[in-house]
Amino acid sequence: NMATNLLLLAVMLQVVVDLAYAGKSYYFSSNGSDTNSGMSPSQPWKSLSKAGSIDPKGAMLFLEYGSVWVDEFLTVDFLNDGGITAYGDSNLPRPGILGSRSAVIDPMATFASKSVCMQLFNPTRVTISLVHMSGCYKGIEMMFNQNSTSITITNCSFADIKTPLGAEQPSLGRWGSAISMMDLKAAHVTNVTIRNNVGSRLDTFMQNAGAFVNGLYIDSNTVERCGGNCIGLSAQNMHLRNSVFLRDTPETLFLYGTTDVIIGTVSGNNSITNNDFNTRGEYEAGPDGCAVDFETSASGFLVDGNTFYRSWGAGIMVFGHATTSHGLTFTNNNFQYAGCVQPRGDQAGIALMCPNGNKPSGTVSNNNFLTCPGVAAIYANPKVPHCSANVTMQNNKINTGLTYVDMPQVSYNPPSPLSTDPRPVVPVIAFCNTPNATIRYTIDGSRPEESSPVMPTAGLQFTWPGQTLAVNIRAFHPDMLPSVTNGVIVERRRYIPRVNLPYMRSSIDEGSVNGTMIQIRGWAVNPALSGGGEPPVNVTVVIRGTTTSVTILANLPREDLVKAKVAPNPNHGFYAELPAPADSNGKLVAVDVFAIDQMGAMVRIDGAPVPVQL
Repeated sequence: NMATNLLLLAVMLQVVVDLAYAGKSYYFSSNGSDTNSGMSPSQPWKSLSKAGSIDPKGAMLFLEYGSVWVDEFLTVDFLNDGGITAYGDSNLPRPGILGSRSAVIDPMATFASKSVCMQLFNPTRVTISLVHMSGCYKGIEMMFNQNSTSITITNCSFADIKTPLGAEQPSLGRWGSAISMMDLKAAHVTNVTIRNNVGSRLDTFMQNAGAFVNGLYIDSNTVERCGGNCIGLSAQNMHLRNSVFLRDTPETLFLYGTTDVIIGTVSGNNSITNNDFNTRGEYEAGPDGCAVDFETSASGFLVDGNTFYRSWGAGIMVFGHATTSHGLTFTNNNFQYAGCVQPRGDQAGIALMCPNGNKPSGTVSNNNFLTCPGVAAIYANPKVPHCSANVTMQNNKINTGLTYVDMPQVSYNPPSPLSTDPRPVVPVIAFCNTPNATIRYTIDGSRPEESSPVMPTAGLQFTWPGQTLAVNIRAFHPDMLPSVTNGVIVERRRYIPRVNLPYMRSSIDEGSVNGTMIQIRGWAVNPALSGGGEPPVNVTVVIRGTTTSVTILANLPREDLVKAKVAPNPNHGFYAELPAPADSNGKLVAVDVFAIDQMGAMVRIDGAPVPVQL
């Protein structure tokens, strides 16, 4: 089945990488040791910081499947003719580099360097594959102060790549980014390929911070809930194709609005082809919320074969600053209910804004528009006379004769809530309300086409845990236009089977005062321990609002517990004394009491906190 094919693809990719970089190999595992050589799968290093000691020329870094590094990031300088990938059992999740999303007090503070999952300085002729990154401000950050070429990022997964908590700026988008390129010294970067990756809950997927990129190929990627300007295109020869954007609505306010694809100053041969944009929006009636924004001055740009579905603002907006875009070709696209929510000027399938009187040029032909009442298919700013004079419009269909297949729906068939299976098979199923429609799917991040495999009636069978992947579905009918792509990113990394462990049994009997001492009596039994709870547990008693605490062993005899059948043996009672806080005479204090379970967690005892009158 397709899941098996995906596994074989991952294995083949690893074999190809192994052969290509057979010279210098370095191995990392979260179960390794820094006293190992790091030069073989049986001798992996544990710490990612050991990457600072490698010879980067021709180096290949292998991270073990299933390994996880938390708040330990990978930094490699001058990596060339090499790469970073996974090794080991590919049935396990991709190796994960995870950050715990930090908070900042000063929104303008410098925080970018503190939370970058993977940072590469001047990489060239490098392939990065089969790595998972989440929780960081940046997933992969590449910095350049010299020219570079031939960089490929493929089959990676990204999640929860966001601005640190408290640092969001409504007037300044300091967004986190799954993939970013930063220029440090007028560097030129050529031939960058970003392919077959998935991302969920991102600020942005790919951003270019000043590097002059000639030849960018973003192909067959899927992102969902990408809230900032998800992809930024600038420089020369930019290509976005075969990709899927799902439910991209921001979680925080940006005053100036956001878009799936924002296009800056771009020249050369550029294209956006065969992508599906499924819902884009700010808060209702907010600015922008368009799928594609020609923000400044692009030229030589083809937009062909895409579907724009229910973007709150325009499907495509042609804006501009000192000038606007020219040489645009918009053809063979489907606009379904684009611009129906946002009541501003770009409320349309295509919006031509002509800022400062600058008029775009190009061709709009052979597109299909399904519009909402009162919403234009193509809007030309009426405040600028002849705003669309330089745009040729021909053979576009608006509403009449347009029938689309309904968007198919995707769902899980989860295991029982009582299942303790450590490796359950969870089918992903799909259905469509259009009679006799055929649902086709992909799991490599690409948009399904009529040549894609048919969705099995019983769904796709995925064993958990495993690698995160995107299940994209699209429905076809011989007498109708195809549906927009729907999909879900199946995050299988963190599955933990339900374990039916009994809960801690406990109670406070009494809280009292004897002179200057607070006295607490009670009992605690942990049935998850051997013999149904024979060993005694530790109990910690804390006077709330102070640093006064004591930890004792609950092993005093309590025959009543055995008679009541709450304990297998009597030794589970406790008695604790703590000195009362100074100057607390006549006051009411609260005393908290916790039992320590088999995992080291503190479990509050029934009846706590205890109010004690001094």
